[in-house]
Amino acid sequence: MINHIQTILTNDATVNGLATNGIWLEQPPQGKAPPYLVLGSVDGNPTDSKTSTSKMDVLIISVFAYGTVLYTKAGNTGAVTMLEAVRNALDGYDDTISGQKMYIRLLKTTDTDDISIPNKPLVSADQEYEIYATI
Repeated sequence: MINHIQTILTNDATVNGLATNGIWLEQPPQGKAPPYLVLGSVDGNPTDSKTSTSKMDVLIISVFAYGTVLYTKAGNTGAVTMLEAVRNALDGYDDTISGQKMYIRLLKTTDTDDISIPNKPLVSADQEYEIYATI
């Protein structure tokens, strides 16, 4: 299901234009320079009952944005700026992708971190989304 989120974001022109070095599942390739996005699974909850399996799953994913600055300035794409575009693409998404009906909502707002090392600025920002999907 998380690969469907990657498809939604890759197909969004604004997100794709900001995350110029890719949208990755779980982790980027070693040495990848920002700006990029990383998607990860946080939690999942298949819904079922005593008598049958439900046709809906609930998944919580995190979206991490990596950049050299938090907010876009002087030609550098900001991590928070990327997440604003991600939110526009995902929050309230209600459509079918690859035969799977999905509804997505923002669950947790942006957290930020400065993970720079000397002479290598790197910041991250992340959000969590809850996804309801038919299976």
